Amino acid sequence: MTLRFAIGLVSALLAVICSSGCGAVGPDAKLREVFDGQQPMALEAEQVVLTDVQVKCGIREELWEEPRQVSGDRTTAKLTQKGRDLKFSDDVTVQESTIKVPYVQVRGSFPATLIDIGSTEDTPEGKIVNAKVGITVAHSCFASPLKMMGVKHGNFSPEAPVVLRFTNNGEKFDRIVH
Repeated sequence: MTLRFAIGLVSALLAVICSSGCGAVGPDAKLREVFDGQQPMALEAEQVVLTDVQVKCGIREELWEEPRQVSGDRTTAKLTQKGRDLKFSDDVTVQESTIKVPYVQVRGSFPATLIDIGSTEDTPEGKIVNAKVGITVAHSCFASPLKMMGVKHGNFSPEAPVVLRFTNNGEKFDRIVH
């Protein structure tokens, strides 16, 4: 076997290995493709997590005011019109006893992406997917997608996955299930 032939053979084997294992394959890949390829997702009163850096950037960019304590354990930052123009729909909750991270409510259509797929379940209505979902807000304060909160025991929770329903055997994203 010549050196040139051996190099070609190794290159071909590496290409086959990478094409079968380096890219996303399988049912999760199909769900990602369907979800990420959809039109912007319409959201009504969903909560997204903010980082402390994003809260400070929002103050600096006049998306909301300086936080103030509104009750014993709750501190909020009042939205400005600039923040409302980005489809934030309620004041930013910076601190409260039940949810330990800053968050804000959104309302409108947003590009969305599946950050991580947890479990999937086939049902008569379609495929139910528990996932971490991020939405894109077009502003320099939000360089990465904002993680949506799921619902746990009837309340929004940053730890809970977002429950999504796909129809047509996983071929079409249908809606968020609460």
